[in-house]
Amino acid sequence: MKAIGGGQRNRRRRKGRSAQTQEYFQEVLLALRRIIRATDLHSRHLSKQYGLTTPQVYVLQAIDDLGEVTTGQLSGRVNLSQATVTTILDRLESRGLVERYRSLADRRIVHARLTTQGQKVLKNAPPLLQERFMAAFESLDIAAQDRTVKTLKEVADMMGAGDLDAAPLLAVGPPAADADAFDGRSRRSGLKSPTKASLEDRRSLSDRKRPAPGRPKRRSSTRTSDQPLKPSK
Repeated sequence: MKAIGGGQRNRRRRKGRSAQTQEYFQEVLLALRRIIRATDLHSRHLSKQYGLTTPQVYVLQAIDDLGEVTTGQLSGRVNLSQATVTTILDRLESRGLVERYRSLADRRIVHARLTTQGQKVLKNAPPLLQERFMAAFESLDIAAQDRTVKTLKEVADMMGAGDLDAAPLLAVGPPAADADAFDGRSRRSGLKSPTKASLEDRRSLSDRKRPAPGRPKRRSSTRTSDQPLKPSK
């Protein structure tokens, strides 16, 4: 008995669909494609006009709402891992939009807050795509909201994505993968990609710390604020 290949099996499945099912299927695909397209266009607009990504704006908004905030508190607010939030904060800080500082009460605690530039950028940034969706979702009655949630969960399951780890963001790509969000406009204006800028800064700092040829490396006796005091004998 001759085995049926995957391609032939798919052709038979397509032929077996009713005209009504095929029409619904096309409408579903178009709706999914429009959602993906709208998300992509919004992400591109943020990048082109403001040099920001959706996760960056989301974190800026959370800092603005919470005020003086730790990475742990920020992580809980935006539903992203602390590692992801730290990466986003690194990039925002490298652009002068966020500053981090140690608590005066406990030097182990690091707080983050918006700079004046960060407040200005956030004020001029457009609403996120998810905020527009949320406004429309809130206008539905409870039954419609419940039906929408169940339907979208079913669609995710149909696509094998029901158990995938995801952040509550309408954005393209992983939340922390935003180092290359700068487009040609940003490059023409002289802005550096945050990752490239931080790498250059680290190399420059490393060069300054490297001793000159033939000169022995001096040991610094200066204690940083992060180093514990040695108990006196």
